Amino acid sequence: MQRRREPWRKQGRTGWWATLYDEHGKRLKRKMSSDAEGRDVAVVRIAEYEQRVDLIRRGVVRPRDLEVTEGRQTPIAEALERFLASGRMQRRTAKYRDELRWWVESLASVRRLKRLGDITAQEVNRWLEDRADAGYAASSFARGRTRSPRS
Repeated sequence: MQRRREPWRKQGRTGWWATLYDEHGKRLKRKMSSDAEGRDVAVVRIAEYEQRVDLIRRGVVRPRDLEVTEGRQTPIAEALERFLASGRMQRRTAKYRDELRWWVESLASVRRLKRLGDITAQEVNRWLEDRADAGYAASSFARGRTRSPRS
């Protein structure tokens, strides 16, 4: 068992740093907390990191499972902005990005969803059914918000 890595101050840098080892044994140096957060926060984050690595090494969980679990707690607005700022989305047109933003924000507000983990296939289906009940044609779902309800 590895001994606990204590946080240290990196010369010429701010914050608390630690030398850690990932699940493959690769050594990493990471900033664990800012000066404002302090050393105690860095110690807690080191312990959390080592616990995750231990679970992966023992085969209890896969790294992807942990990413998904942590991602489920992300606020929808934050995840949406991060996704829209990604390189893949920057190659899309501004109109496409605006429509995507509108669709996701509409889904979240109508269904009162706050976190990524709240979005399920059932919630999306209910939202689509609500739109259909409101008189929107099925073809309007693919075309974005520019289509008005059928009269």
